Amino acid sequence: MSRINDALKRASQNDHTSRPTPPENPAAPAPNQSKTPWGAVLWMVIAFLLVCTVKFGSHALAVRQNPPQPVVGLNPKPPAPTPVVSPAPVPQPAPAPVPKTAPVPTPAPAPVTPPPPAFPAVRLQAIFYTAADPHALINGQTCAKGDQVVGVRIMKIEADKVTLQWNGQSKVVTMQN
Repeated sequence: MSRINDALKRASQNDHTSRPTPPENPAAPAPNQSKTPWGAVLWMVIAFLLVCTVKFGSHALAVRQNPPQPVVGLNPKPPAPTPVVSPAPVPQPAPAPVPKTAPVPTPAPAPVTPPPPAFPAVRLQAIFYTAADPHALINGQTCAKGDQVVGVRIMKIEADKVTLQWNGQSKVVTMQN
């Protein structure tokens, strides 16, 4: 048994010497081994902004205290106009008396007939022609024969033109190239 006790004593002595010492405060975080330059960059940016603010702020203050002076030798105001002196009025002779005559009757004006109203604005945008069922796109609406657009009736749709009727007036509208 003494050999076993001796071996245990030696083993316990070796364990104490080979173990690293524990940190002083186990709750404290380990120090950051990899330092990044972001802190230094941030301080340089703050310093740069501070310098720019001081420089431009003092320049604006100097301009406000000393406004730019006008160029010497130029007169910004136009010269005052010289007053115009009008000649003294010349007395006019008294007008001669006009003999009295009977008034001349004027004819009554002819009755004015208003011009007929203009044909409504119609824009033919497309023709979808088939012999059985032709259609036309007029003012953004797809129409067939007999339909009305802005009060205008579609009378006939052909391959290249459309005949319209409004207030007894007929109008042929063709496709614009």
